[in-house]
Amino acid sequence: MPCQIHRAATIAPIETRPSISPKELPCPVPHLCARGGAGVAAVEWEWRTLKLRVIRPPSIGYVTSAPPAITVTPNANQYLCGECGTLLVVADDDEVHGLIVRCRACGRYNQVET
Repeated sequence: MPCQIHRAATIAPIETRPSISPKELPCPVPHLCARGGAGVAAVEWEWRTLKLRVIRPPSIGYVTSAPPAITVTPNANQYLCGECGTLLVVADDDEVHGLIVRCRACGRYNQVET
């Protein structure tokens, strides 16, 4: 949410905007300004929702099952079963490699490579 100064500068019509010099602005990016300003920018990330690749049942190796979803990092990318779309893994990019997850909803095996 923009701070009070940026809210007034970005929402108000041109005629009613306060005259503020750039040096008085508490942060350089109005739409990322934290409440109250003070030069702190609160950034909200946009996480992706991706379908996993369905594979044949492996003959060797470790397989885990989901749901419940395997959460490596909360509020991160969501990886869905490539067959039925059930949430299987929540992780950031480049966090999980070589994991095979069996979907409990449809029984398909999904390869997880974030």
